[in-house]
Amino acid sequence: MSIEDKIKNVKGSFAMEGIEMTKTDEMNANEIISKKRDVEEIISELKRKYSVAGSSL
Repeated sequence: MSIEDKIKNVKGSFAMEGIEMTKTDEMNANEIISKKRDVEEIISELKRKYSVAGSSL
C-alpha cells in the first residue's frame, strides 16, 4: 500500500468521526509513514506549539 493510500485511509477514518485532516496533518502523517521524522518528535513539536504557559502537557 502506498503512502498516499495509507493517508487516504486515515482521512476516511477521521471523516467517519467528523474530523477533517488538515494539510499539516497530512504532511506530518507522510513524514511519519515515510520514516522522515519520528512520531515522538512531531508530538513534542505540537505540545510546544499548543501548550499554555504553566500547563503540564
